Amino acid sequence: MNEKDKKILDLASRFIEKQGCLWAEFDVDAYGYQVYGGRRFQCGTSEKEQGVYVNLPFEIGEIITEMLEERNSDIPEELDDWDSNGYLQSVSVKLYPKERKFKVYGIYQVSVTLPEEVNEVEMPDNVVAILTNAGINKGTVEFNGGGDSGYIEDTISSDIGTNSVSDIDNNGDLDSFLYRVLDEYGDWYNNEGASGNIELDVDNKTATYHVWPNDYAYQDEFLFDVDF
Repeated sequence: MNEKDKKILDLASRFIEKQGCLWAEFDVDAYGYQVYGGRRFQCGTSEKEQGVYVNLPFEIGEIITEMLEERNSDIPEELDDWDSNGYLQSVSVKLYPKERKFKVYGIYQVSVTLPEEVNEVEMPDNVVAILTNAGINKGTVEFNGGGDSGYIEDTISSDIGTNSVSDIDNNGDLDSFLYRVLDEYGDWYNNEGASGNIELDVDNKTATYHVWPNDYAYQDEFLFDVDF
């Protein structure tokens, strides 16, 4: 960072302090490193509290962009050390006026699994007959969906081992019923989707679905700081 940029940042720091801000947060594009909103920043009134939006009287966006480009290798697009991979969505740059310091954070999108949802559906007689004829009293079928598509596994794990659904179901009645069971749950294959299983119980004539919906969450990850 050259002396001219440091002087500009010194003036920016004085302005930010006069607004009563502990820090000024600038939202930045994750790949072009352009500051959203130009001179606009959000005033932080404490470590956890964000205040109103304020405009600087002059631009420092180019300085921020140049700083991030120089530290590009320190801004990973993915974080593989999490249980569910995090994918970079945006960058947050906080300017701390008293410390004369930038702190850079990556905002990462992570996949999360929501609590289990369970419901019981009555099994029709034709499906009971299919399972009974195959010698199956209790069985489980897995499913998975997301991104506007989904599938139910063709295998059924049961008290007699593993069978192919299509082998014991010549007319497709069992397969159609399994999809109707998931229709009772709802949107299991669109957007983030869901996964789980369907438990089949011939004695009670029930099909019970266990669904674990998927969703996205956003997490801030501190990356590095820069003094000026």
